[in-house]
Amino acid sequence: LANANSVTLARTLENGGTTIWTGANGLGAGSAVITNRAGALFEMQNNVSFFYLAGGVSRFDNAGTLRKTIGTSTTAFGNGFNLNNYATLEIQTGTLLCSGSCVNNGTVTLSANTTNRLAGGGSATGTFSNPSGSLVEWTGGTFTLSPGAALDGTGLYTVSSGAALTPNTDLPVQNLDLTGVLDGTGTCGCGTCGPKRLPPKT
Repeated sequence: LANANSVTLARTLENGGTTIWTGANGLGAGSAVITNRAGALFEMQNNVSFFYLAGGVSRFDNAGTLRKTIGTSTTAFGNGFNLNNYATLEIQTGTLLCSGSCVNNGTVTLSANTTNRLAGGGSATGTFSNPSGSLVEWTGGTFTLSPGAALDGTGLYTVSSGAALTPNTDLPVQNLDLTGVLDGTGTCGCGTCGPKRLPPKT
C-alpha cells in the first residue's frame, strides 16, 4: 500500500499474506473492518493514521502479526477506529497511538525507545512486554486488565490524568507512574515493595 493520497474502505479487507503499508497518507473506513488473518503480516512503515468515517463501526482485527517499523514518529488508530489484537503486535520504532478502543488479548511487544499510547480505553487479557527505555501510557478512557493480563518488563507504565486503569486480577508491575485513577479488585505488586492492594486514587 503506497498511497500518496488518502484512500477509503467501504467493505471488509482481509489480509492472508503480507501487506506492507508505506503510504504517505491515511487509510479511512466507515462501516468496514480490516482483518489480518492468522499467520499473516501487516507492517506499517509510515507515520500516518487509520481514520474513521461516519457511517458505521471501523476496526482492525489482528489474528496474525501487526508491526510498526521504519517510521520514527506516530502511526495512529484514530477516534472511532478500534484495534483488537488477538495475536502479535510489535512496535519496533516510534509511537503507536490508539485513540479508539484497544483490546489486547494477545501480546504487545515494544522495542527500546518506543511508545504505545492508549487514549480511548479498552481491555486486556494479554501481555504488554515493555523493556527499559520504552513506554506504555494510558492517557484517556478506562482500561480494564482481566485475568491473564500482564505488565512485563522494566519499561515505564504511566496512567495519566484523565485515564483510569482497572486491574481486576493480581499482577506485578515494576515501574508505574500514576497521576490518573487506579481502581479494580486486583492486587498490584509494585517494584520491590511487594504485593499490596492500592485504593482508588485521583
